[in-house]
Amino acid sequence: MIKKDFTFKDLDGNEVTETYYFNIGTADLTKLTLTHDGDIVQYLQDVVDSKDGSRIIETFENFIRMSVGIRSEDGRSFEKTPEIASRFMNSEAYGQLLLELVTNADTAAEFVNGIMPTDLKEKAEALLQKTGLAQAKAVDVELPAEERKPLRFEDFAANELQSLAMEDLQALYAGELYDRPKYLRGFKPDDFDNNELLHMSQQQFDEICGTDPKKWDRRIMVVAMQRRTQNR
Repeated sequence: MIKKDFTFKDLDGNEVTETYYFNIGTADLTKLTLTHDGDIVQYLQDVVDSKDGSRIIETFENFIRMSVGIRSEDGRSFEKTPEIASRFMNSEAYGQLLLELVTNADTAAEFVNGIMPTDLKEKAEALLQKTGLAQAKAVDVELPAEERKPLRFEDFAANELQSLAMEDLQALYAGELYDRPKYLRGFKPDDFDNNELLHMSQQQFDEICGTDPKKWDRRIMVVAMQRRTQNR
């Protein structure tokens, strides 16, 4: 279990400090085991290695939502409900924690290790054997190219549309443009305001801002968190 204190200003501008607890119990461990082939550690490593900003944020959001709760005074129970999770996820404390986790590898590792049971590996293997899924393997399904959805005008910002080559513009109009032209990747975050970054497609956001949260400045980090919130 992890105990963390967060200090921030409330809606009235008063500085407050709140304490939150995070813990993963047996029931949560069962869910994680069944959905990640029993190897949660490897799953987290794959997420980090992917350097996919959206995936990293989503993963930590799920762990935070699953682990936050209220510890009883006698230390014998730990209450976790959707209401408790929602209250925390909509607080300034949540923003502070998520920012720490996606920008500091040591803090992220400490958090994950702290909320997990100490005998994680043994419990995961036992649960997997018990459910008969020890030999199960994930199967990747890839849609044929002809089933991919064509890009729409809404997938491009105004300055990008102005930069499209005529043949790509014609293909877009005809519903036959499936991939964003590589020459559009010259755009930088400073070429867009926050509202444009907030409402562009995920592919466009990744191309412009990159997928590694460690390379994002505070402005891009805030926008990325807002994008995650509006898509929940």
